[in-house]
Amino acid sequence: MVGIIDYGLGNPISIQNMLKRVNQDSIITSDLKILEDLSSYILPGVGNFKFGMHNLEKLGLKEFIQLEVKKSKKPLLGICLGMQLLLNNSEEGNVEGLGLIDGRVVAFKREINDNLLIPHMGWNFVEYSEYSEKINGNCNDGSCEEERYYFVHSYHAANVEPCNIVATTKYGYNFPTIIKNGNFYGVQFHPEKSHKFGVNFFKSYFASAQ
Repeated sequence: MVGIIDYGLGNPISIQNMLKRVNQDSIITSDLKILEDLSSYILPGVGNFKFGMHNLEKLGLKEFIQLEVKKSKKPLLGICLGMQLLLNNSEEGNVEGLGLIDGRVVAFKREINDNLLIPHMGWNFVEYSEYSEKINGNCNDGSCEEERYYFVHSYHAANVEPCNIVATTKYGYNFPTIIKNGNFYGVQFHPEKSHKFGVNFFKSYFASAQ
């Protein structure tokens, strides 16, 4: 059973509906006693980093994720703001994050590309690192379609160690879009809004995160 962590931000029902499509039972909850007995977790999120960390701490979820989930090695997937909260800190509110993947959250830099529209919103492609397999399988024969996902964000991960970067996306410049450290995973895009690519993503994620 997958626990979709409810801390007042994000779209947990959309994620739950997508999980039904890939035959994954889930529950949306912030109850620590219920969460302790589940096999894996999803940390959703849309909105402000500072407010997100405040809510996690108020509900006791910050300590649960930092201590219990890390100790148990149960998989946790952060989506959009949920991914950003896994990092050390953020320019947005200048507060500390969960510190589970080394890195910092920064705003898109218009000075690098004056034509950037912020937020980055819509469909975009991901490019996998040299040592990472594509979500939809081995594509060395050229038979796989390029993966694209739906994004809505004004901030992105930066200063992430190369060994923790699974894939990047280009929007004016390249930024980490899939990251991983041990049992903690993060994606900047919204797989629950990404149709067939999102379905493939979740199928592959749950197969590899067992």
